[in-house]
Amino acid sequence: MNADEPTPPENDGDQEKDWIYRDSTKRLLWAVLGTACFLSFFAELFMKRHAHFEVDQSLGFYALLGFGMCTIMIFVAKGLSYVLKKSPDFYERPGDGDAVAQDVEKPESEEGKP
Repeated sequence: MNADEPTPPENDGDQEKDWIYRDSTKRLLWAVLGTACFLSFFAELFMKRHAHFEVDQSLGFYALLGFGMCTIMIFVAKGLSYVLKKSPDFYERPGDGDAVAQDVEKPESEEGKP
């Protein structure tokens, strides 16, 4: 390491964690999420629904619909990741027509010539 370069801060465990990674924050966020889900589900008991279909009128339909759609989006994204994923050596492979990625070697007969 060069003497002019600043040294990175060392994480020896004495440093306080960032607020989002603290266990107390994680518990608080889970509690807030659970409370919000419970309140939205409980509020359905007192709402008048203008349903277009029979299934729209059932208790918890929109909560289950949201959960199901989120689950489907996760599986679709996972499937797309397999299709769109590049190999780890994608940019290092020679022979793809990119002159920057290829190692250009001079023939032995031209090495001594200027």
